[in-house]
Amino acid sequence: MCVKEILGTRYGVKREWPVWGWMAGYDSPEEFIDSIKNIGPQLYVHSEDQKRLMEIIKAEGFVNSFEVEFYRKDGSKFWVVIDARTVKDEQGEVLYVEGLE
Repeated sequence: MCVKEILGTRYGVKREWPVWGWMAGYDSPEEFIDSIKNIGPQLYVHSEDQKRLMEIIKAEGFVNSFEVEFYRKDGSKFWVVIDARTVKDEQGEVLYVEGLE
């Protein structure tokens, strides 16, 4: 799954600049979005954390205080704590995940 699928058409356009993109050393939202082709191994130090995060969000509709280690652009690592929830349309379809920003 690439960043465009998370922030773009898959869950509706999310225009906010993900703060962890800046923390990861990217200069712009475009650079971040264009650089990450496979979010699991490129951003998550432990790619299984992405799967676990999305499973929790899918099952519960939200996640609180999910700690995960990300890679910076330069390969160094940093920790983030994620609070996120799904935003749905009137039919209950997921538009996007709010908090992955």
